[in-house]
Amino acid sequence: MKRLALPVFVAATFLAAFVLFAMQPFAGRALLPQYGGAPHVWVTTAVFFQVAVLLGYSYAHAAPKRLSPAPLAGLHVALAIVAFIAFRPNGLVGAAALGKLLAGAPPGVRLLCHLAVTVGIPAFFLSSTSPLVQLFVTRTKTISNPYYLYVASNGGSLLALVAYPAVVEPNIGLATQSAWLRAALAAAVACVAASAWLGRLRPPDGAPDAPSPAPTEARASGATGEAAEGSPAAPDAATQWRWFLLAFGPSLLLSGMTLHVTTDVVAIPLFWVVPLGIYLVSFMVAFGRYGQRISGPVRRMALLFGTFLICAMHANVASLWAILPHALYLLLAATACHSILATLRPHPVHLTRFYFVMSLGGAAGGAFCSIVAPLLFRDLTEYPIAIVLVAWLLVDGTDRLRPWFLAIPLLTGALTYGLSQVSQRCALTGSTAAALVFGPVILLAHGFSKYKNRYALAVAGIFVASTLFLRGDLAYRNRNFFGVLRVVREGNGRFLSIVNGTTTHGIEDVRAPGTALSYYHPTGPAGDFFGILNQQPPGHRVFIIGLGIGTLGAYAAPEDRWTFFELNDLDVYLAKDAGYFHALSSMRAPYEIVVGDARLELEHRTAAAGDADVVVVDAFSSDMIPIHLLTVEAVKLYDFHARWAILFHLSNQFADLAPVTAAAASAVGMSSLVRTDLELSPADVGKRASRWLVATRDPQLLRALAQRNPDWVTPAPTRAPWTDDKADVLSALSAKTPH
Repeated sequence: MKRLALPVFVAATFLAAFVLFAMQPFAGRALLPQYGGAPHVWVTTAVFFQVAVLLGYSYAHAAPKRLSPAPLAGLHVALAIVAFIAFRPNGLVGAAALGKLLAGAPPGVRLLCHLAVTVGIPAFFLSSTSPLVQLFVTRTKTISNPYYLYVASNGGSLLALVAYPAVVEPNIGLATQSAWLRAALAAAVACVAASAWLGRLRPPDGAPDAPSPAPTEARASGATGEAAEGSPAAPDAATQWRWFLLAFGPSLLLSGMTLHVTTDVVAIPLFWVVPLGIYLVSFMVAFGRYGQRISGPVRRMALLFGTFLICAMHANVASLWAILPHALYLLLAATACHSILATLRPHPVHLTRFYFVMSLGGAAGGAFCSIVAPLLFRDLTEYPIAIVLVAWLLVDGTDRLRPWFLAIPLLTGALTYGLSQVSQRCALTGSTAAALVFGPVILLAHGFSKYKNRYALAVAGIFVASTLFLRGDLAYRNRNFFGVLRVVREGNGRFLSIVNGTTTHGIEDVRAPGTALSYYHPTGPAGDFFGILNQQPPGHRVFIIGLGIGTLGAYAAPEDRWTFFELNDLDVYLAKDAGYFHALSSMRAPYEIVVGDARLELEHRTAAAGDADVVVVDAFSSDMIPIHLLTVEAVKLYDFHARWAILFHLSNQFADLAPVTAAAASAVGMSSLVRTDLELSPADVGKRASRWLVATRDPQLLRALAQRNPDWVTPAPTRAPWTDDKADVLSALSAKTPH
């Protein structure tokens, strides 16, 4: 029986984790067209699944206390069957009646309710499986250390995480995914049912008891009295608090690093897979066979590298290579924290309590970053907070707080400020400036690395000083659910720009606010298109998806009517009411601003076919257009409204979107031309390189564009277009040509 039991337990743990982590991206991807706006859909979906894990671990901790093995096995099998019946993937893919029922509720509430109804019970069941199966292993004494199954659980999670963007999404449509996911859930249910049946059995006579913690480990785990002699006493409150913090810190670091890199370093679709994969690997290493042996060296490396990460954060380099310091630190820091967690794990009798507290810390870290931080901070402050917290957690030496410790952050902060002034006077920028400002102060801070509180205060002083004094020409900064927007002065105050991360979304000349600059310059592709439009009879109706600062309004004629669709209300405030930008007030045509997801808003107007001459797609999430705005279904909707043409702004750093956009236009019967404008002469003040694509049914427009500028060319042949059912994002990244 033992030979049979172990493979069943491993399969149940692995499959449950695999299906759970495949279900999360599937649910988020399926709901994008219905709720719009990739950022808040993905964030809300992640929070939902974190809560599901917490609830599942809570059930796994509470149920064994109240039920003997046989009733517990029966309860979990019943839950497995209910989860399989309740899984409604078609409710995600298709139009759900729930959306109509909750039409008046905020989008976030509707999304959470939609997830709860369609995947809530399966997510709850799958989350509870890993700790319960490990408890079954403990009771049957199948193996001496049930915590090794945690490695199998994280292995299943990692495999699903890598497979979804690399294999599943590019090749399998959502309808087929839902069928396969249901089959995988059935297999997981079968394995879990077998595990529950085996878990109700008594161990064979003579089977060894599960090992108690070693004496040093027992003391670290908070065991006292009888616990030190080997009996499974419950861990004390101080130990459980350490569990919570050691889970909270890496979770906060994961969320903060993901937001920082995708907004301030490189904005790449699906990048969230990389840090989450690293996070799962850290669990596998920490709870594996050699986790405790490498704990000390990894901890020292994380402390050393954490201070140098400060320099990387202020280098202001937008490059794929700039990701590496952040990814390496996340791996080291998370592995170090989780190795300490593995050292503090209790007797297997208390493993469900251990996993419950861990999940509570992990969920709290994610919730703080996605819900609390946007309310408290105007910038991505949670990332530096996570680095300071992890530094405090990893230092071995303890030191009682004393009043003179306050001099430490003042010292590191003052040195940071002084070196920043030297850097500015020497006109240093980028990596050179970061090395000068932070190199000496990092070495100073590392001198305190033997003492927990002193080291954390030293690092905190650096971050506070860099926030207060290294603002450069920042005029305004604020944050909401959709991210951080900054207003920056350029050209000795002549220009104001609105910036999201490393991406500029509009530039205004304060001397001539009605001038089209940046990507919208008159000598660029946008200037070509609107030059031809304004040669037509007056009175055009123009829909603009994405506001920025309203720069395109410079091309509006008095007889025109323009409508801007903008998802981010903070962007609307900055462009219209904050007093920084005047492009909208300088418009010669009347305009209106509709706040909401453009695709959803246009769907509500389906009774008015051809109610616009032109639809311009100029919406960005940091550096990328949200996927659901470039699918065949989206282009069909734009074509329904636009009588003459659709203009797509495709400029970005890491993806070639022209082929898939042209393929989507071709799928609805439209022809396309694309122009990549790299000509930036000194005379074109305020101009930025850009790429635009025009889709139309009017051959005269295409001929006029080609005559106006020979750089308007037919897009290169492509593979299948993106649809709401399937989108191969990775191929667009690999096909990128610099511009």
